[in-house]
Amino acid sequence: MPIPREYQCAADNFSAFLEDIKSAMNSPTRNTAYTTVQAVFIVFRKRLTIEQAIAFASVLPAVLRAIFVQDWNTAEARREFLDLDAMNAEVKAVRQAHNFSPEDAIEQVAAVMWRHVDRDAFRKTLTAISPEALAFWGGATSERNAPPSA
Repeated sequence: MPIPREYQCAADNFSAFLEDIKSAMNSPTRNTAYTTVQAVFIVFRKRLTIEQAIAFASVLPAVLRAIFVQDWNTAEARREFLDLDAMNAEVKAVRQAHNFSPEDAIEQVAAVMWRHVDRDAFRKTLTAISPEALAFWGGATSERNAPPSA
């Protein structure tokens, strides 16, 4: 069996995603864009069971999947979903000395994410996790603003 295209193109797909995030946030560098994505993933992951997190990771592109699970403390207590302002404050607190995330980091990452995933699979997975998970990622709002899936 040949190597799946997803893995053959992983670096190019991740680079395109980072450029999209950088542009959407008007970020000065890819490093600041990466830190924002990483922080959004950490904040979301803290609200999931291990099973939910694995389901979510399975619908992400390869490199984003790896970032989502990197340095995960699975023994950490699960948190409740809060309002977006409170969770955006959590995003800004991750790697605080190196974090230049915007006030609406979750919303900006979510809007870009919908353009880089299989939207049907992403929506189905988030819906299965919880209404709060779907709301965290912008649900149908972000999806309507995304171009058609490739």
